[in-house]
Parts: sequence; structure tokens; C-alpha cells
Amino acid sequence: MNAFQQRVKQALDEEQLKPVSAALSVGLNRVFILDIVNGTKASVRGENLKKVAEALRRTPEWLLSDPDDDADTSLQETQNREEKRQFDRSVYTLAYDYVVKFETFVGYTLSPDDFYFLLTQFYDYIDLRKDQKGGWSNLEYDDLIDPEVRKKLNGKGSVS
Repeated sequence: MNAFQQRVKQALDEEQLKPVSAALSVGLNRVFILDIVNGTKASVRGENLKKVAEALRRTPEWLLSDPDDDADTSLQETQNREEKRQFDRSVYTLAYDYVVKFETFVGYTLSPDDFYFLLTQFYDYIDLRKDQKGGWSNLEYDDLIDPEVRKKLNGKGSVS
């Protein structure tokens, strides 16, 4: 039995899923996951790997990892990573808005390098606030803006 097959069996057991219903839940052929369990399908790639991972409530990385590793297995941890990715996208949007306001404030367009520098500074500030608040889940929108920056930008228009 290969590592991938072991991981699929482990996830099915832990989530108390049947191979056929798991496969059908994400639009795969009804025997797709069963073939993995039985060893007739040794590996899966691309979109099908993502679908198998979704059906088993795991990440593709976890399915491909060694079963002896202490990789995270819970759906909750996977959901937390997804929430963080969504938060990162929101932070990027917010940072972009602030950079545009900063450009208006200083009266010129920033170079890509300057934009990246400001974006990095913004992320560093967010990361610091996250640590001060005790994690991503405790961070609120108002925590994202340095109070001094907010004061300066409010003079040019609303920040929020």
C-alpha cells in the first residue's frame, strides 16, 4: 500500500465517509476514490487531486504527505488556513486602497518597488497587531490601521 492510498484510507476512516459517496459529493466518478482504496489507481494529479482532497476534507498537500508525518489533519485547521487566505486578500485590497490614497496625498504615482515596500510595511504592521491581539481570529478591521496613518489619511478623505 502506497502513502497516498494510506492517507485516503485514513481520511475516510477519520471522517467516517464511504468512498462512493465521497467521490460523488465532489463530482468524481462513483468508483474514483474506491479505486484508490483498492490500489487500482496509484496516484491522482491536478483537479482530481483537489476534488479528492475536498471530498475527504483534507488538503492536497496532506494527502501527498507521508502518513508518518505529523501533518495537520483536521478540517478546522484547513478552514483556518482558508480564512487566513481570505483575510490576506482583504488586507491586500485595504493596502492597495491606502497606497492609492497615499499617492493622492503625496501627489505622485509610486513605482512598483515603492508600492511593494509600502505593502510589505503594511503586512508587517498587521502581523505585529495579530501577535498583540493573540491571533488572526481576534483581529478586527480597526486593528489594521496604524492610528498615525489614519490621522494623516483622514485629512485627504475617509479611510474606511
